[in-house]
Amino acid sequence: MGLKWDGIGLVMGFLGSPINPSNTALLQSIYEDYKLIKQLGFQLMRPGATDPGFVNAYPFSKIMVQYAAEIGFQKIMWGPTWTGFFGPLTAASYPGYHQQVLDALEWAIANGVTEFAIGNEMESEVDNTTLTFAQMIEEIKNTAIACQAIKAAHNSDIKITYTSTAGSLIVNLWISTGITPGVDLDYICFNPYGANQTDIPGFFTDCKRIWDGFGTLARLSEFNLVIDSQPKTIPPERQEIEISKRIHIIRSLGFEEAYFYVWKKAEGSNPENNSLALSTGGYRDEFWSIFSGRRWFKNV
Repeated sequence: MGLKWDGIGLVMGFLGSPINPSNTALLQSIYEDYKLIKQLGFQLMRPGATDPGFVNAYPFSKIMVQYAAEIGFQKIMWGPTWTGFFGPLTAASYPGYHQQVLDALEWAIANGVTEFAIGNEMESEVDNTTLTFAQMIEEIKNTAIACQAIKAAHNSDIKITYTSTAGSLIVNLWISTGITPGVDLDYICFNPYGANQTDIPGFFTDCKRIWDGFGTLARLSEFNLVIDSQPKTIPPERQEIEISKRIHIIRSLGFEEAYFYVWKKAEGSNPENNSLALSTGGYRDEFWSIFSGRRWFKNV
C-alpha cells in the first residue's frame, strides 16, 4: 500500500541515552525502523540534527544519514545546528559556526544528503544583544551564499535551506528579508505545532502566514501535536483526528512537503520501548500507529 501523499516525510529524534556511535543495538534498531518506514512508502527522511560540538551525538547523526542513503530515501534532509549547550549564539561565536556549516556541507554532498539545513531553530539560542534575530537571519543568508559556492564547485544539486521556528515574529522577519533561490537559500523551512494538541486555529494561522509569505518556496520541516518529546494526553483515536486535521491544512494550503516529528526512545529494557514512546496514560500513542501502519494511511 502506498501513501496518499508523497509529500509527507518523517523526522527522527531521540530520547534517553547513550546516543553515540558505539551503541550498536540502538543503531541497528534505527536501521530496522528506517527499512520499515521505507516499506510503508515514505520517501522523505530527516535524521535528527545536532551540534557539531557533541563528540558522540554528531557522528551518530551522520550514521543515520548514511543509513537513510543506503536504504534509498529519495530525499534526505540533514545539517548541523547550534543547540545552545555551549552557550548562546553571539556575534563572536557565529563565525566559528559558519565554518562548521561549510565543513558539514562538504560531508553532506559526499554522503547522499539532498536537502542541507544550515541550522535548526537557532533563533532560540541567539543572545539577541550582540546578535539580534534580524542579524542572525542575515548571517544565515551569508552562510547560504558560501554554501552555494561549494555546491557549484562540486556541481551538486543539493538544496540549501534553514529550518526555523514558526512564531509570528521570526516568520515575519524572514518574510521581510526574503530569500533568493540559487543565490542564498533555495527554500525556507518552518516548524509549526500550534499552542497545544487541539489548537487547529493556531496551527492554521501559523501555516497560512508562512504560505502567504513564501508560497512554494516554503516547506514544513516539522509538525506534530506537541513540541519535542512532550507527552500526548489525548487517546490515540483523538490524536489521529487532530493529526488528520493538520495534514489537511498543510495540503489544502499547497505545501509540497512536510515532515512529521517522531521521537524514538534510546533506552529501556522492553524492546518495544526502544522504538516508540508511551503516553502518560500508558497506551501507545500515535507514534506507534505510524510504525505499525495500522492507521497512518488514513491520514496521509
